[in-house]
Amino acid sequence: MLRFLSDNRLSSQSFVLPLLLGVLASLSSGCGNLFAATDATTSHASVTSHDLSLAESANHSAVAFPPNTFEADGQQVISWLKAKEFDKVEALLAEAIRTQRQTRGGWFYADSVLDQVFKRSKSKKLDQSLLLPLNEWIAQSPESSLAHVARANFYYAQAWEARGARFSGLTSKSKKEKYQQLLLLSIQDGQKALELDQENPLGLLHWLTLGRNAGMNREEYETTFDTTIALVPNFTQAYYEKSQYLDRRWRGENLEERLDFTRQIAADAPKGSVLPLLLAWTHEAYCTYYPNKREYLNRPEVWADIESSYTRVLNEFPEAGLYALQFAEMAEKAGRESAAKKYFQLAMEREPNHPRVLKNMSKFGY
Repeated sequence: MLRFLSDNRLSSQSFVLPLLLGVLASLSSGCGNLFAATDATTSHASVTSHDLSLAESANHSAVAFPPNTFEADGQQVISWLKAKEFDKVEALLAEAIRTQRQTRGGWFYADSVLDQVFKRSKSKKLDQSLLLPLNEWIAQSPESSLAHVARANFYYAQAWEARGARFSGLTSKSKKEKYQQLLLLSIQDGQKALELDQENPLGLLHWLTLGRNAGMNREEYETTFDTTIALVPNFTQAYYEKSQYLDRRWRGENLEERLDFTRQIAADAPKGSVLPLLLAWTHEAYCTYYPNKREYLNRPEVWADIESSYTRVLNEFPEAGLYALQFAEMAEKAGRESAAKKYFQLAMEREPNHPRVLKNMSKFGY
């Protein structure tokens, strides 16, 4: 299935060795490809509002979410890990992968659960105590691809927490070195996960993330991406990850690459897909390149992209209240007060008790 893997699995002909060598080289030089990006964006978390657990997560682990949601299952997985009930963690993730289950907002469920567990966001804190049960899980089940990809995600979150979210030029050498050391551990676990199961979509997604961070070349990245979406055609996180890779702050050569990609994705997105929002989020990211952000957002072609993306997804995902909140926030940035109030009201109707909705009530006059 994986075109970049030989019959000998992850050989030196794959991109595994270049990734490892790239990290090792930057460890000795103190810089390198790992810091090509101009701002610190984590796997699914950046400075924009939609990146908190891919538009759905709350900031408060103590919040009681309804059962059978990715938030509640994420909290359950933490409890199972600490209780050393690893078979239950494996079963939950394996079933979500087998059925290609989606969250209520259209994201790949299994990865959203891991996002809850490992707090991949600058506004959340990683539970460092999880490393011990993860180590024990792997010791008990060394052939579990899911165990290795779970620990790979832990190390990745730990790497970014050690580094911090400041611009590269403002990040100390010691923090960069710590980040690189932990990223290497994440790469090693990610490699092992794919050795054990070349069709593990969580492993492939993590490899895309590592590729963005460690400087995978375009051809290798495209091959990995194509393999991933061949396995899971509606893999929102994989499309989002590629859009990040194409951003000029990471591996893109110009502003048009990410915009062209997300515009095409929005046009081709099937019904019931959240992918059109990638176009709106690209505009939200790109407005930061302009001194007058409001002017950029109000350009006719830009606002048309934003409005059409959000209205389509809101119609197709009637339970996803945070998309309405995001649209309200973007309308507020653009100075479109009536639209901002309209969509914040919709957010309150759909998810009235969500922490992010409650936090923003005063901002929108409630």
